[in-house]
Amino acid sequence: MSWSVIVILGISAAATSVLATGIVLWQLRARQILDHPNERSSHDHAVPRGGGIAVMATLAVGWCLLTWWQGRSPDMAIVAMLATFLAGFSFLDDLKGLSASTRLIIQALAVTIGCAFFPQEPVFQGFLPPIADKAVTWLSWLWVINL
Repeated sequence: MSWSVIVILGISAAATSVLATGIVLWQLRARQILDHPNERSSHDHAVPRGGGIAVMATLAVGWCLLTWWQGRSPDMAIVAMLATFLAGFSFLDDLKGLSASTRLIIQALAVTIGCAFFPQEPVFQGFLPPIADKAVTWLSWLWVINL
């Protein structure tokens, strides 16, 4: 894939994300889906909850299209769909306030399925034994999701 195609796709994805985020934020404000500040908040006034869902949807669609366009294995599209599922689940958590154990179980399940479809090459390039490579990859994904 040429650099010009990559740049065009990147600019298209960014523009789509900005437009979609604006629409989603407008809808969230109109429906009063707001996060009100508390002692742990980094904001001092009510802000919409869930604006990132537009970015995640754009990335997932782009990822699936790119996978299809390049004729690659559908495994990476499955990982994109899992990420989309987690984004939706996180939005549900924003709305309902699910327990930490429920969130962790769903996230661990998604990571386990994702690791099953991830290419089998070692992530840490042979610096770790194969079982440690898989375990550290699994833990790393779970950690990143919780960031």
